[in-house]
Amino acid sequence: NESYDDICAHLIKATGSNDPGRDDFDGATNFVLALNENATGADATARLCRVIMGQRAECARCHDDALRQRSQREFWQLAATMGSVEITVLRPSRGRLADIDRKQAVELQFQDKNGQSHSVSPGDLAGERLPSSLDASLRTQLAVELVASDDFSQAAVNRFWTALLNYGFTLPVDDMGRHNPVSDPELVDLVSSQFVMHGYDLRELLRWIALSDAFDRSDVITPANIQDAPTAGGAPLFSRYYYRPVLFAEPKQGLALLAAGGAPQATYGVDERKRQMLNARRQRDPRSKTSTAPRSDVMGQLLPSHYLSLIRSLAAADLTREQQFEHAFMVVQSRAPDEAEQAEAEAIWQAADGVTVTAL
Repeated sequence: NESYDDICAHLIKATGSNDPGRDDFDGATNFVLALNENATGADATARLCRVIMGQRAECARCHDDALRQRSQREFWQLAATMGSVEITVLRPSRGRLADIDRKQAVELQFQDKNGQSHSVSPGDLAGERLPSSLDASLRTQLAVELVASDDFSQAAVNRFWTALLNYGFTLPVDDMGRHNPVSDPELVDLVSSQFVMHGYDLRELLRWIALSDAFDRSDVITPANIQDAPTAGGAPLFSRYYYRPVLFAEPKQGLALLAAGGAPQATYGVDERKRQMLNARRQRDPRSKTSTAPRSDVMGQLLPSHYLSLIRSLAAADLTREQQFEHAFMVVQSRAPDEAEQAEAEAIWQAADGVTVTAL
């Protein structure tokens, strides 16, 4: 029953350890712990902007990003805020996260594209310096500012609309801004303002989307909606439901195919480079009805593309085969595999000839 703003603020400002056996355990600390290995806060800043604010900031890590109107100094000011932490390693993959006293926060050094060094103090997403006189930690103050912004609520609407209708109001979903305006600004403004007024209640937001005309429409392509083809590079018009084909009604059917030596395929109609090209073409000519995009991948894929990063992480982790499989199953199915599925997993490993990524 937590509100979405509280969930995201908790991810930004969490303290404690990510070890379930300790009294100060807080799983939300993983958001920063997993992305702060270099202790600069840069990786955590880039992920925060994408996941929570729907913006891509990583280009400004190395130079001023003229396209998104973000300076390198602004990026590193935000990184100084996210990096104002002290990390204690408890054991492999387990650590404790604590805030540095904001009065003792040091300036962060970075180099511009010409190799010149600069130093910045902690700041927010707009590049405004955070004062050192408040009692709250720097990350806590940042969290309060971010979740109260219009960008935060609009990014949430865009992301959850995408989750239910397969396409959102921007392409990609995590690159919103003046350079990539939303396709239906009145709708986004209306829904995001109502989302705020209803206390960032995710159940309400999902209910509105599921009861909308766009969600209720047929996925049948007709002469009247044939131009509504986002897979060909056009902006989604939501005149029909964008059906995502699946081959299997339940997991064990897919597992059986893999156990028999079938090859997994990723659901991704247009690869990222092609997606960027099509997006740039649309921005140059919003009326473009180009259909030069490649055909979608083979129908009946086994897994969404966002699981591929999980697969790579699991393959590199120091885990047994059984632990890797159970972890993957928990992520996808939200439950542990049963005995029959464990047995099929062993057949899958054999069919994959020892290639961990293929098996996973």
